[in-house]
Amino acid sequence: MFYLRKAFSSNQDGFIAASHVKSFPVDCPRDLAQAVCILDFKAREKSEITLQKGDLVCILKRVNYNWFLVIVQGKTGLIPAKTIQIIAGKNVKL
Repeated sequence: MFYLRKAFSSNQDGFIAASHVKSFPVDCPRDLAQAVCILDFKAREKSEITLQKGDLVCILKRVNYNWFLVIVQGKTGLIPAKTIQIIAGKNVKL
């Protein structure tokens, strides 16, 4: 099975194998921006969430230039902005 990939940064649309696509968890509301973790992050404070590269997150809001408030597997917490890449959903102020 293949999916049609819509390119965001170029005009090169194409197909991608379904085995290379990770779906979002059901508890991620469709009206929130969605992102993929591109760097591992180990939480240092109770307000932060530990993430691994490839994890999918739902963005609740940008707290400031360096931090996002996100939902990951039903848990809410802070992650550094540099650890994620926004891939879908509402516009998020960058």
